[in-house]
Amino acid sequence: MYGFRNESADCDPGFIYEEDQTLKYFACSKEAVTAKLLTSWFTGRAYQIENRSCMVDHAVTLVKLAKERNVIVSPEMSEFTVNK
Repeated sequence: MYGFRNESADCDPGFIYEEDQTLKYFACSKEAVTAKLLTSWFTGRAYQIENRSCMVDHAVTLVKLAKERNVIVSPEMSEFTVNK
């Protein structure tokens, strides 16, 4: 069984990495997750959301979620959420 509750045994999570090889950086065990890794993931995803879809509100929401969970975000990302 994989690390996700609702993931069946016949589900291969490897397909995620086929489309975007940069995601392999985040493939690790739950125990290996660090604050730096979380910061990197939230920052990268927010930029990807904004750049690929132009859905700024979704990127802002992701940054807000990171801040609510005490994930350190860069000053640029913090300013991104001001007045939003």
